[in-house]
Amino acid sequence: MKENLLKLLACPKCHSLLDFNKKEQQLICHQDNFIYSIIDGIPVLLEDKSIPMSPVQMDKECNI
Repeated sequence: MKENLLKLLACPKCHSLLDFNKKEQQLICHQDNFIYSIIDGIPVLLEDKSIPMSPVQMDKECNI
């Protein structure tokens, strides 16, 4: 995902900037602890399609 596009994307729930997990091809909101999928290069920024991060995932993301 292009860096300039990442600067424009925000969490649909809290409007904070999202982090990009290149390995998993996901966008992460650390404010709400949600994961947003990227399907065929298109971010799916729908709150009802988000995945809550588990405590293990939260620890993993903080250590990247």
